[in-house]
Parts: sequence; structure tokens; C-alpha cells
Amino acid sequence: MKRLKMVTIVMTMTLVLLAVSVHGRGDTGGLTLEEAIARVRTHSPILELARVQQDKAALEADQAAEAAENIPEDDVDNYTMAMVKYLYPYQAEVSSELARQKTAATREDLELQVEVVYRSLQMARRMARVTEAGMRVAREGLQVARDMHGAGMITWAEVLAAERDVEQIRSMWVSSGVGAERAALTLSMLLDLDADDNLELSGVEPRFLPPGGIDLDRQVRSALRNRYEIAEVNAMVDITRYRLDLVREYPTGLSFSWPDLPFDLPFDPPDNGEVDDEYALPIAELEYREAVLIRGLRRSEIEQQVRSLYLGMREAEQGVREAEIGLRAAEEAWRVAVLKFNAEKISRLDLLRVNLEKIQGEASHVNALYEYELAVARFNHACGKGSSAGLDGGS
Repeated sequence: MKRLKMVTIVMTMTLVLLAVSVHGRGDTGGLTLEEAIARVRTHSPILELARVQQDKAALEADQAAEAAENIPEDDVDNYTMAMVKYLYPYQAEVSSELARQKTAATREDLELQVEVVYRSLQMARRMARVTEAGMRVAREGLQVARDMHGAGMITWAEVLAAERDVEQIRSMWVSSGVGAERAALTLSMLLDLDADDNLELSGVEPRFLPPGGIDLDRQVRSALRNRYEIAEVNAMVDITRYRLDLVREYPTGLSFSWPDLPFDLPFDPPDNGEVDDEYALPIAELEYREAVLIRGLRRSEIEQQVRSLYLGMREAEQGVREAEIGLRAAEEAWRVAVLKFNAEKISRLDLLRVNLEKIQGEASHVNALYEYELAVARFNHACGKGSSAGLDGGS
């Protein structure tokens, strides 16, 4: 009896050390988050494409300006000439500035995507370690349950409960493994690296550091001032307004003349002249109104998005607090269970069940920490110069 008790105490201490090991800091060598973000700035083909498009837009703006300079002011006597002289250069200049802002937005979008995938890979690998420990405990618990059932000490229902525990932990373990592989491959693609699901990380795992007081109204104003979508709709409003001014100022009729032909037409052509475009002005007015309305809707969407992400961040913060309390409760239950087991007041199966609950509490805490980290990153992105494309890509 003493020998059996000594063996079970040693087994218990082994489980304690195993459970402590899953609290480790994780990867100690490899790619840091800062290095990953720095690399995406210099190696991303998506960002390089945005830079090429920015350079192209700048050249097109220069081309339009040069063409406009070759048209004398006195020759601008109708809307068609006004478009070439004034509207096209203005539109090209606005487009060039918009392309520059798009490059900045693309960079921020990619940085968020890298952070999300990096953190997801960290979380999946840490979860895999936690659930692997849980698998060992659950399998041992199942074996103990079968032995106790064979000895007539428990019912078959308790054996089935132990089997359920094994499958639940196995599902978490498989899911975290698949998630880690997928995140590693996605990160490799974002950083223009060879596909590698064994990509080593060395980033510090997240800690729960709630932000100080946030002035939400100020953050909303920042988003409405800096977001790329706002720059887009402002450009649309400016261009349609300028076009409307030109339509009001210059005749929009279509001039035409018939060329000299070496044969007779089978009909009598109208005289050379000009046809007034009665639709030009109302269409230009409607396009401007449309742009103004779209801008208002876009501003409302962005404000709603920022406020919603703020609420999500607060919800994730509460999730971490709940997970921390749950983990502390599970750790205390484990401490008490060890004492009871050593005093022969609970069975080995009961001890294993308590340890499994503690490991599940650890898994919940890990998940809550990373969910909070990503919620903070998404909120900060929404208030910056990025776009919704980054938020969608970083979901």
C-alpha cells in the first residue's frame, strides 16, 4: 500500500511539473513580430504593386498637366476643351495623391495582417502544447476509469465521460495543430518566404495590459480624418464638384461637320452646327449629390466600425478577466485535490479530472489573451490610416 501511494505521489508531482511547463513563454529563437513587420514593408509584392501604381499615377498627372499647358486659354470655349484643359489635370492630380495614400493604407493593412497571423500562429502553437498535455492526462484518466470499472468501483457512464474528455481534448489538439500549419503558411506567403509550416518565432507572448483611458470620440475623429476610405470619397466629391462647375460654365453642345466625300449620300445630311446636350447639367448635379451622399454613408460606416471594435475590445478585456479568475480557481482546485489525494480522500481518477479541468482553464486563458491582443490591434488599425481591407484580411 505504501509503495502504491509513493508511486501515485510521484505521478502527481509529474503532472504538476507538466502543468507548470505549459505556462512557459514559448519560442525562444526565430522571427520576432517586429522583424516580420519590417520584412513585409520591403518584400511584399502587394505593397510593391501599390508603389508601382503610385508612380504610374504621378506620371499620368504630369502627362495630363503637360497636355493642358499646350492648350491656350482662349481655345477653351466649350466643355470638351475645358475637360482637357482643367478637369483631366485636376482629376489626375487628385488620383496621384489618392494613390500615395493608398500605398500608406496598404502598408498599414499588411502590417495588421502580419500581426494577426503572427499572433494566431503563436496562439495555435501554445494551444497545441497545452492540449497535448491535456491529451496525456485525459488518456490516463480513461485508462484509470476502465480499470476502476473492471474492479466494480465506478459505473460505465463514468467510463463514457472519460472517453468524452479524451475526444474533446483531441478535437482541440487537432484544431490547434491545423491552425498552426495554416497560420505558418499564410505568414510565409505574406513575407514572401518559402512555404514553411515550421517557421520559428521568437516574439514575446502577449500579456494582459489594459489600455489607459480611451477618448472614443477623439478616436472616431481620427478615423474620419485619416482612413483611406475617407480620402477616396473626398476625392470623389471634389472631382464631381469640379466637373459640375465646368458644366455650368462652359457649353456642353456637340459640334459636328460633314467631311467632303467623293460620292453622294443617299440622304440629305443636316447642316454643320452644334447640338446642345440637355442632359449634361442634370447628370453632373446628380453625380455630385451621389458623391456627397456616399461620403456621408461612408463616414457613418467608419464611425460605427470604430465604435463596434471598441466594444469588442472591452468585451475581450472582460473575457481575459473571466479566464484569469477561472484559471486561478482551477489551480486552487488542483492544489486542494493533490492534498486530498495524498490523504487518500479522493481517487486517482478524481485527481486526473481536476488536473484536466485545470489544463482546460489554461487553454481558455491562452485563447482569451490572444483574442484581446488582436482586438486591440484591430481597434488601433481602425483609427489610423489603413482601410477596411486590412480589417477584413486580418480577421
